[in-house]
Amino acid sequence: MEFILIAAITLLCWMAWQLWRAKQFTKFKQYLFSEIRPLVLTDLEQRLIEQRCATYPNSDFHIMAAKEYWTAYASRILQYALTRELVSEEKLKQQGKYRFCQHLFHIEADKMHQYCVPNDQQH
Repeated sequence: MEFILIAAITLLCWMAWQLWRAKQFTKFKQYLFSEIRPLVLTDLEQRLIEQRCATYPNSDFHIMAAKEYWTAYASRILQYALTRELVSEEKLKQQGKYRFCQHLFHIEADKMHQYCVPNDQQH
């Protein structure tokens, strides 16, 4: 009887801990959408407007599509922000959010942008 009681209490504690971790991860994703997403949108629009030319017209539709693509998933928002140095790895480590980044990249790996490297630059 005591064994069942101890096992039940241990299981409840483990489940409460998992719930707390899930809530922390959800707060991290909300942070990405509320604080990092506006930075990504601003930087993306500015970069596309600056790069306008005959080859890449970057019309309003191009800009709208790019914004939609980069902000569709939390992993892409974070990927863009890290690539364009809108947020640094060091800052994420200091804020205790680095582990959440690793987890996000793992669970949304299929949704991340795949960068193409030209054949002459591959090692």
